[in-house]
Amino acid sequence: MQFREELTDKTKYTITAYGDGGFRIQDRRVEGAIALSAHELIQVDGDSLESLDQKALSEFLAKIADNIDVFLIGCGAQITVVPVVLQNLLMKYKLSFDQMDSGAACRTYNVLQQEERRVAAIILPVN
Repeated sequence: MQFREELTDKTKYTITAYGDGGFRIQDRRVEGAIALSAHELIQVDGDSLESLDQKALSEFLAKIADNIDVFLIGCGAQITVVPVVLQNLLMKYKLSFDQMDSGAACRTYNVLQQEERRVAAIILPVN
C-alpha cells in the first residue's frame, strides 16, 4: 500500500521512532521505506535502494527539490553504495546527498529540521 500525505499547517514531519520494518512519524506508524521533507511524506514501494519505486521518488523530488538544501539517504542497517539510477535521479533535480545508515539518517533529519534547515530524506527501514 502506498500513501501520500502533506501537512498544511506549521507542523513539520519528524521521525519519532524507527525499527521493526518501519517508522513512527508524528503519531502514525508507516511501514517500509519513506521519503519525507518538512511538509511532504510518502511511503515508497521497494525494500532496497535499487528496488525503490522510481516514479514515486521522481514525483516526490519534483515537488520538493526547489526547497531543499540538504538531502539524506538512509541505506538501512549499514551504509551501502547508492545505485547509479538513484544518483541520476537526484542529479536530475540538482540535489547532492549524504548517505548514512538509517538510524543516523533519522537522527540527522530531525536535528536539521529542528534547526529550520531545508532537509529531505529517503530512508529504508531497519528491523
